[in-house]
Amino acid sequence: MMNTTFYERSCWVSLLATLAVSWWFFAQTIPLLTVEELPDRAGLKALTSLAVIAVVLFIVVQVIGHIVAAVVTHPEDEDERDRRISLRGEQVAGIVLGLGVISTIGHILASGWFEHEMLVLLGSPFGILNLLVGSLALAEVARCLTQIILYRRDA
Repeated sequence: MMNTTFYERSCWVSLLATLAVSWWFFAQTIPLLTVEELPDRAGLKALTSLAVIAVVLFIVVQVIGHIVAAVVTHPEDEDERDRRISLRGEQVAGIVLGLGVISTIGHILASGWFEHEMLVLLGSPFGILNLLVGSLALAEVARCLTQIILYRRDA
């Protein structure tokens, strides 16, 4: 990574932040799926707390990472290559996010037709939220990986 631009380092920061915060978030929320019933909307309160912590954690990691990237590699003006790579990364992210949302809709429909335990768990509002957040995380990872690959190919 010695010969990288600020924009490529920014992609690495975003990728690592997304992976780390997503891993932490899902490690906390997935066990909550199997809890039968939490009294007094405790599950919703727990999920809301975890979501707020995850957003704050993500912002802090991104800011610190981008400060370090800016110090190591001084930001330069975005050129045509950077814009083209950014556009392609956004296109891939949009496709991944669209597929994730369509898959979640399909899952909701399937959970109404089939009585499999996992389908019922993930068909709950809590499960659907996790599927959608997972789709967002996968889209961001796909965007970052696409941009990193394109930067490396052009390097």
